[in-house]
Amino acid sequence: MLACALLASACTAARPESPLQAYSADSPPAIRIIALMPIENGPATPQAAQLVQDTLAAHLARRYEIVRYQRRPDSIVQQPGLGIIHDLLDARRRHGAEAALVGSIIEYRPFEPPSITMGLKLLSTADGSVIWAASGTIDSARPDIEQRIRKYYTHTQRSSASQFGWRNIILAERQYARYVTNEFLLTFNTQRRSAQ
Repeated sequence: MLACALLASACTAARPESPLQAYSADSPPAIRIIALMPIENGPATPQAAQLVQDTLAAHLARRYEIVRYQRRPDSIVQQPGLGIIHDLLDARRRHGAEAALVGSIIEYRPFEPPSITMGLKLLSTADGSVIWAASGTIDSARPDIEQRIRKYYTHTQRSSASQFGWRNIILAERQYARYVTNEFLLTFNTQRRSAQ
């Protein structure tokens, strides 16, 4: 069942307002607690993956309770394919999480013009189904991405007096990671469950 749910994320549609491919379940469950799994860094440094994870946590914490999930030592070595199932069940049992966010950095270019390719999935801890998924490349060398960065800068940095203006986002690794995370989370569409 988990394999079918993970395959469902491949059925993504391009969103005209976003440079990313995104999928949202038709009837997403209401969520209060999200377990944030460690981001797989791929070609990026562990520090870069941590930066992306920290930025995701900060953004999501505005709407949800975030639990940083740490795998237990006894769950590190498992049969192939069983690791994620174990993590989902463990996050539900130990932390009461209704969903878990998993992700990986596929390509990473931190120098100018920066580019990040990654994939993120929000999985139900009840049945492993995909609640939301987004993947793609945010490459600042593309003119359409540059325009989006300028708009983002205007919206978020109004009081900033940086001599580099919007280019500060592409010159600072942390700023670019924040921008990319924002682009991914713009496609995020779930309901928050009220605390009981």
